[in-house]
Order: sequence, then C-alpha cells, then structure tokens
Amino acid sequence: MADREKLRAKIRALRARTVANGCTEAEAAAAADLALRLMQQAGIDTDEVDKPDWEEAGEPTQGRRGPQDDVYRMVAYVSGCAQFSDRTGERRRMVYVGRAPYPEVAAYLHRVCHGAMERALRDFHGSAAYKAKRKPHTRAAARRAFLEAMAERLSRTLLGLHQQLGRTGHKAQLAEAWAYRDQSYALTTPRHQVKKAGKSQRLDKFRDMGDQAGRSVNVNLGVRGGGAPLPALIHQAGED
Repeated sequence: MADREKLRAKIRALRARTVANGCTEAEAAAAADLALRLMQQAGIDTDEVDKPDWEEAGEPTQGRRGPQDDVYRMVAYVSGCAQFSDRTGERRRMVYVGRAPYPEVAAYLHRVCHGAMERALRDFHGSAAYKAKRKPHTRAAARRAFLEAMAERLSRTLLGLHQQLGRTGHKAQLAEAWAYRDQSYALTTPRHQVKKAGKSQRLDKFRDMGDQAGRSVNVNLGVRGGGAPLPALIHQAGED
C-alpha cells in the first residue's frame, strides 16, 4: 500500500505540470500522457488519485492502559480512523491513522474526552466516598468502577453522535484505515488484560458517580459547512 501511495503522489505531481504552472505545452502534454499511462497500468482512477493523503495524529493518554482506552477506540471509530497505542516516547500516546483530515478530528475529540476524564478523576479523588476507602486495593477498585462507568457513558454518547450524523461510506473508510495501519506499522499485542472492577454491589455508588460524570460531558452537533469532516463539537461546562 505504501508503494501505491508513492505512485499516487507521482501521478499528482505529473498532473500538476501544466502550462498554468509554468510548463511548456509540450512538457504539459508529456506529463499528462505519462500520468494517464501510469494510472492505466496500476488500475488507478481519478478518484483514487485525488484522495487525501494518509496522516497520523498522536495524543497523550493516562499512562498505563485503562478504561479510558475504550473511549479512545470509540473516538477512532466515529472519526473513521484506525488507532494504536504507542509507547516509544516518554509518555504513552494514542495514535490515530486515517485519510486527512480525519486524524485531526480524532485528535480533537481525544483531547476533549481525555481532559474531561482527567478532571472528573481529580474531583473523584477529592470526594468523601473515595476518601472513605482506606485500603489501597479498595481505592483502586473504586477508581476502576468510576472510570469504567464514565468511559462507557462517553462511548455511548460518541456512538449516538455518529449514528445521528448518518455518515455514508463509514465502514469502507474504517476498513481502508485499518488495512493501512496493519501494513504500515509494526505493532505488538498487549501482554496483559486491563483489570476490571468487578460486579460487587459495594462499587455501585462509584459506578453511579462515573456515569454521572460522563453525562456531564455535553455532546452537540456543530455547524455543518466550512469543510468540517465531522460536524460535531464536544464540550464540558467549565472546560479548561
């Protein structure tokens, strides 16, 4: 697929060699003829040549894997991107891959959702319910229950927004993005599963707190137009 992308770029460069761009008529005609022959040989049509280039956008995460990653996967899905976790830098990132400008859309949604979860978690740590838990393992379970519920609520909200928009060609866009990701990056499977909070009723109040925190993140349809690939805005009251 990388070779095909290079060929697309070469064809676009040939098609840009026009009289209006400073070429002679003979040069422009020769470039157009070569571009056409390359397209015919590779089975590439004009629509494919004119497709936007592949891009990636990386955003920092909470560090180790956790319930928040479910939200990032939904961000990728609604944005029509593939994603993967990158640990090569100082801080783990979630990387979104897709046709331009969709990774930029995913990065924006990631920043807003990540910020909302980070602020909600800080507030949760200051709550009386959390402070009442004295032992490290009970606090860890309460934290997981809170984050799992908030992540589930945010994911459901994002999915609802996607369904409301009714975007066409979404499945094909996703399949193309995942195929490009798998062929372009050397990725490894995480070794360990994320530990879950469990179904204990003692954690229900923390789940309720997480669900409420997720509900407080308002999702609104933005203004269509302006070339916006995903006409949606997410904001939270009191956002930094």
